[in-house]
Amino acid sequence: MDRRTVLKALGASGVLLSSLARKALGAASETAAANPDQMLEQSARHGLPSDWQFVAPARWDMVEASLRKRLNSALRDSSPIDLGGIQVARSGKIETGRLDPVGLAVELPPELADIVIPADEALSLEVLNRDFNPFVAEPRDASGKPLVGPFQAAGELYQGKTLLPVKAVVAGMVKAMGAPPSVSQPLIDALSEVVVVRTPAHQHRIGSALGNRIVFYGEDTVNGQEIDIGHSHIDRIVDTLAARNMRLIKQMVHFNHQAQGGRPDEIVADGVAGATHVGGFSEGFDFEGKPMSVKSDWPSNYGQLGAANRDYNAHLFVIDYSAGVEDPIPEKDLRAYYHNADMWDCCSAMLVPFADRDPDPQYRDYMYNPLEVYSQQSAREVAAALALLDADKFLADHGAFYCAEGQYVVANLGPQEDETGGTLLKKSRYGDTPFGKLIANFISAPGYAGMTPEERRKHPSIGWEYLMQLGESGGGISSDQALILAATDRQGVALDFIDEDVKGWQAYRPKNKEGLIARPMTVATLAWGLLRLYMPRDAVAKAIAADIARAYTQGDDSVKESVRMLLSEKDPMSQNGQALLAGFSAKAATGLLLGLLSSDQVKGSLLFKSGFLDITDDADKQRVLAAYDQFLGILQNADYSTQASLDKALEAADEAVSGLTVTRTYYNRVTRERTPAKSTVMKYAAPPCFGMWSQQPFLAETGCLRYVATAMHVSEKKAAAS
Repeated sequence: MDRRTVLKALGASGVLLSSLARKALGAASETAAANPDQMLEQSARHGLPSDWQFVAPARWDMVEASLRKRLNSALRDSSPIDLGGIQVARSGKIETGRLDPVGLAVELPPELADIVIPADEALSLEVLNRDFNPFVAEPRDASGKPLVGPFQAAGELYQGKTLLPVKAVVAGMVKAMGAPPSVSQPLIDALSEVVVVRTPAHQHRIGSALGNRIVFYGEDTVNGQEIDIGHSHIDRIVDTLAARNMRLIKQMVHFNHQAQGGRPDEIVADGVAGATHVGGFSEGFDFEGKPMSVKSDWPSNYGQLGAANRDYNAHLFVIDYSAGVEDPIPEKDLRAYYHNADMWDCCSAMLVPFADRDPDPQYRDYMYNPLEVYSQQSAREVAAALALLDADKFLADHGAFYCAEGQYVVANLGPQEDETGGTLLKKSRYGDTPFGKLIANFISAPGYAGMTPEERRKHPSIGWEYLMQLGESGGGISSDQALILAATDRQGVALDFIDEDVKGWQAYRPKNKEGLIARPMTVATLAWGLLRLYMPRDAVAKAIAADIARAYTQGDDSVKESVRMLLSEKDPMSQNGQALLAGFSAKAATGLLLGLLSSDQVKGSLLFKSGFLDITDDADKQRVLAAYDQFLGILQNADYSTQASLDKALEAADEAVSGLTVTRTYYNRVTRERTPAKSTVMKYAAPPCFGMWSQQPFLAETGCLRYVATAMHVSEKKAAAS
């Protein structure tokens, strides 16, 4: 990365600077203590990128003008003060929670209460602290006490723990403000090196509360008792939600390490909140016609949760098509969308390998594989290519799938159709395609003679066995394709044409303008979403304010004077002083995040993961860099007066990045040459997106992704009371 883009911090506005200037003029001499520059030189030790600088939001004066107005006793009222989207009670205390997850979890019926249990009741604290808590003993505070320490409740496993370098952040802010060391140094010396910010990074809204509910899988011996749950409890959930036409998404997360959080540079370097894989579950039927779980996955051996997943566990979400439209969808149509997605899933599994088998070595890492479905048009193009049943041509034109992309594609192919085309597998639309002919052969299996469509649906093995007998050259499937289907239990899905009277969900007014289950994310929304998970501005501001208040209470006269000078000579224990402290801390939190995104190290990491190195044209690379800088500029110049205005600015920033097309390379298996191709860069449905969409539906523009439960290995189960 040869371009350096560091947005220069602006000076402090009048409410703070005037007090600092007066104090500096009256100071007799400078102190000899280390100054903010020296503090920032050591910031990398505490988890900030080495090139991090505090970046002041350009229009923060609007926030401070509002604050001054609210502090006017003649205009005072009891309503909360809004500081750039951070709510402050009239007492001056920062109120957190406005940035917490709001997407509602699926309501589960009482018959699942015996297997889906609140985290605190289900999980063993001993096991979690031993195997999942990287912060049991380290790091420690100045007194030698662990900053995090052992979990006191099992639900803490799903909280993010950000090790916030308060001293370095405040040093960066006062440097940007131009405050002389004589004023700022006593406070900086008294601040904590690091404090912990806890956030609901992997928690979800269940009813009115945040938390997690647990379903177990696998087998283990606990207190001498053999417990063999296997996949049966997950299968019950799959069966129950299939009756409501909801397919499941499985987001695999490293809860034992990366998902826990850490230093800001570690969180950004991981970049995915510990989530590195996505698979799916839906209901099928076995050889005896009994319900079974189809384990949709790329690669195929990731489908079954078991002994290999002791500390690599899963959140379960549903695809709720009814929450993606404005109008009610009839039951028949919802059932058809579910089945249609399953059939496209089978088709994709037979044709499209996982990214590690992509003919292009650059795309063998799922993190860099470009998203193929990002609009209504692209969804229909992918469906048309799949329906040809030509693996070589599909790979040449579209490449392989990475795990999350495969789930996103088939879920989006499920409900689409309007007067111009669609992806519903109707005989009138797809009957003459190779996939349509495969469906026709499936239905015509001799073993189905006299069966109704519903009976055929419950006995899919008859149709698949017939297709194996026909063979690939005879209108059936190859032995390799049969093995792929069997490895993931996709042979539990029966092929059949969708009824002609089923309407695509376009008839019910999709919430997303492209008719997708969720708006694809760009590098902009992925980065901001990650920071919102682990460093929401309200929680960061509250932590900074609390540490400054602690330093004031415990510090000597020089510390107290330093704090008062930052607050227009107000006592931070007074009502107005606390409000001013909240304003200072809100600006500090905002400048911290803008500084992280402006860091060349962070920018390089984010763009690398977005496939920047695959771009062949230097002019396109410059356009990508310019788009990222535009994203930064929009955020720096955003109206931070309310959260709604900030969200509007984020939407504008995302639009600026998502509209970019660049020339990327891919390997053409037909010509055996690398060929330039036009592709949209920085549009993704990466593993962390699914959780973010579920927690914050505004990021998805729909409510299709909804939390169900978190699947944990039975070895983490709390032992029954004796």
